[in-house]
Amino acid sequence: MKKIHSLLLVITVIISCSPDEELNKLDEPVTADVITGTWKADDLYLLNGKIETSIAGIPTTADLDLKGLEYNATITLNNDPNTIVSEGDIKIKATISKVGFSISEEYQEPVVMTGTWSIADNVLYIVDGGSTQEFEIVEFTGDTIKFKQAFNEDFDNVSGYSGTAKGSLYISFTKQ
Repeated sequence: MKKIHSLLLVITVIISCSPDEELNKLDEPVTADVITGTWKADDLYLLNGKIETSIAGIPTTADLDLKGLEYNATITLNNDPNTIVSEGDIKIKATISKVGFSISEEYQEPVVMTGTWSIADNVLYIVDGGSTQEFEIVEFTGDTIKFKQAFNEDFDNVSGYSGTAKGSLYISFTKQ
């Protein structure tokens, strides 16, 4: 009986951990010297994606799924000075779902950035054109790095609709 209770406890702990909790455990802080170099994008997805909009004046929410399909993007983090240059694009499939109905579209998202960067407390800060973006480092092996970014984008007149897309965006890179 004790074994069954122990097994149930283990299963409960595993099930109760969200994917975000599992990813946010780094053994050591990631430092500038280990992330410099060129990195190629190899995975992109959105967790807990939602779209908030209005249809005929009635507020509504739908599920949003983003998934990378093809990765032709690199970022280069230079040290002294800390500059970043990125180029290329990622082919993304976006799916919006609501009550058994879904619509999908594939599109190329350019990954073009030139600016400066800094790192503190496992967060990569990128300043590009006067705006600062934050990318939390949730996984790092030396050869791979995974970032999490709060995704909060307003859209206007996309297929006649306007609103906000939200979620947690994850993007992974492999060192070149």
